[in-house]
Order: sequence, then C-alpha cells, then structure tokens
Amino acid sequence: TAVGETPGREQVNRLREPSRVKLMAQLKTDEQMPKQNFDIIMGEINNSLTQGKKGLTWPLPSPVDVPRAKQPVTVDGVLDDAVWKRAATFKGLYRFNQAEKLDDPKTTWRIAWDDRNLYFAFDCADRDIVAPLKERDDTVYFDDCVEMFILPDFRFRTYWELVIGPSASIYDSVQCKAPDGWGSSARPAENIAGLQVGVKVIGSLNDSTDEDTGYTVEVAVPFDQLPGYTRTGPAVGDTLRFMLVRLDRDQGKFNVYAYQPLLSWGHNVWNHAVMNLVE
Repeated sequence: TAVGETPGREQVNRLREPSRVKLMAQLKTDEQMPKQNFDIIMGEINNSLTQGKKGLTWPLPSPVDVPRAKQPVTVDGVLDDAVWKRAATFKGLYRFNQAEKLDDPKTTWRIAWDDRNLYFAFDCADRDIVAPLKERDDTVYFDDCVEMFILPDFRFRTYWELVIGPSASIYDSVQCKAPDGWGSSARPAENIAGLQVGVKVIGSLNDSTDEDTGYTVEVAVPFDQLPGYTRTGPAVGDTLRFMLVRLDRDQGKFNVYAYQPLLSWGHNVWNHAVMNLVE
C-alpha cells in the first residue's frame, strides 16, 4: 500500500503471486522447514520489499514532446528522412535498476508521429550482432533487439509489446496488466496489422569471428492498432505512455537497457514515460 503508484509497485506486486503467497504461508506453518528453503523465501521477500522502497524515490522519466512529421516517412532502416532531424531524440542508456547514465553501447532513440503512424527509430552500436532469424512471435527478445512498450491510456493498462531484432524478426503481443498483479497477461497471437519495419545492419549477423559496427531499426505503428485509437485518429495534445528498451547479447553476456532509468523491467507500467503529441 505504501508504494502506491510509484515504480516500486511492480516488484511489491510480486508478493501477491499465488506461488509466493503459498511460500509465505509456509513460513507460518512449516516448523520443520530446512534453513536453505527459509533463506530462499526470505531473500525473495526482502528483495521485493527493497525494490518497492527504492521505487518511492526512483527518478521518473520527464514527459516527452513528440513532434509531427511534416513529410512522408520511408520505413527502410536508413535514418535519412527529414522527420528524424526534429524528432524527440535521446542518447545514452541505463541498465535496468540503475540510475547512472551510460554512453556505451552507443544508442540513439527517436520518436515522431503523423496522422497515421507512431514512428520509432533506433541507432545501436554493436560489435557482435547476434540475431537469428525467427518466426513471428518467437523468442526474439532472447538476442540483440529493440523493444517498444506502447500504452495509450494508463487507466486501462492495455498495451502493445513490440520487439524487433536486427534480422527483422518480430514479436508483438497485446499485454494486459492487472493493477495488483506482477507481470501481465500476454496475447502474442494478436499482431499489429499494417506494421512497417526497416532494418539496416552494418556488419554481419551471427558471426563472432569479425567485428561489427551496429544496426538501425525504423518502425511505423499504425495508430488504429492502438487501444483507444481504433475509431479516431491522433491529435495534437494527445498523451500516451511508453517505454523503450534495448537488449544486447555481447561476448556471452546478456545486458538489458532502457532509454531512461527503469526499475524492474519493461512491463513496469508505473515507470513508463508520458509522450505528448505536438505540432
């Protein structure tokens, strides 16, 4: 209750999971519980409470003014369209659960919109691009990729999770967040109709014997696929919630980053940023 609507709520909600409720009940009833089991349960409880407390003072992302594209956008992975010169732009990244900004791996994130689409562009330096070609809605998020969480209306907590790999593999899923539950209910069978994706790789995919430079991803998400926009188009003054994430498999290590400080993971809607659609 104390964490309220802060970023710490996601982790505290984990204590409400049926499996964890059962474990906590064991603490009261199982007098013969092995010390190892006791330590594991208490470790999970303490971690959730620590992260929840951390969320009370966690730095929230500032609202972002996202400008309208004045000219058509060609979604080809080559970021030379005029829109990207005036788009909302962020450089650098943050490891999950850390508030210290990093410069490497170099990453630039951009957002724009027009009457039909919400646009995202990612420019990711990467010395070893690992991205096997996968079927739609397969585990694209296990390798190098970028990720978008798009939540038009926080009240209803229904959002798209969209993952794009350098191989142009796609995972997209409608997610529904329970206010008092950890994680979300995913429906990967739901796909974004009219989604446009362009990728450019500077280097070679899945070849660790050479050194790559990086990759760019350009995405157009039709507004009519977003909850709340199925019957009406976007307008100046509209606000949406979002979060941008990059997953990087590098020399055997798997690192996860966000464009702003992010507690827990990308599904933590209480840590999402607000974008304002502006002219």
